[in-house]
Amino acid sequence: MRCGKATDIDIDLGPIVLTPMRQFVLLFRSELKGLSVTSLIWHASKLISHGRVKLMKKVMEFRGQAKLCRQLAISVAEAERWSRLTQDEISAHYEECNVIQLRDAASRPNVMA
Repeated sequence: MRCGKATDIDIDLGPIVLTPMRQFVLLFRSELKGLSVTSLIWHASKLISHGRVKLMKKVMEFRGQAKLCRQLAISVAEAERWSRLTQDEISAHYEECNVIQLRDAASRPNVMA
């Protein structure tokens, strides 16, 4: 959040838009009376800083989730690859067995009783 720029949490009063700094002053004006300019600036910076910290925590959380999703996608793709290799190996084995059985059957004399 930047001072002087409207954000999604700003209060919209028609043509009047309250920035986070103005909201802070309006909400806490009774508590702010009698404070020095330095104190006012310190309180305002803490408010703005708090918003940035919350934003960064959300960004880090979303990036972590994205990383997990990418890892899961890689894991799923890898599992599918190994599953296909397994199926190919089983198919090759049974095809080889069928060829051997057909060859053996063809080499035996056909005896009918």
